[in-house]
Amino acid sequence: MRTNYDGPSLILGLFAERFAARGRGSIVESHLLQESGEEARIMFMVPQK
Repeated sequence: MRTNYDGPSLILGLFAERFAARGRGSIVESHLLQESGEEARIMFMVPQK
């Protein structure tokens, strides 16, 4: 899986991808609409047990 990351999420996104590629977790991505009308993309890891 390869996603385009920009700004501060670049390093965290690549780190999360590595964990997901090793089967240690899943990447969950959520899109939020800010008050300014801009869309914010939030990604976080969900560890596998």
